[in-house]
Amino acid sequence: MRALIDNATLTAALRALSLAPRGNEELFDLDVAALRAIVDAVMLADEIIIPDTYKAEHTPERNIHE
Repeated sequence: MRALIDNATLTAALRALSLAPRGNEELFDLDVAALRAIVDAVMLADEIIIPDTYKAEHTPERNIHE
């Protein structure tokens, strides 16, 4: 099974882990839900695809496969 993780989900998961700045604390539950989606993908998927379509200046810190 393949899992596709979009930029919004990745960013929200990074916010849940305090690895990205949080603008609105009221959205923390949504960030945790995004983190859960990524954990589920890691546990269940054979392959995880995260398109590198985000801002170029943030690409190095978002490369989680290295």
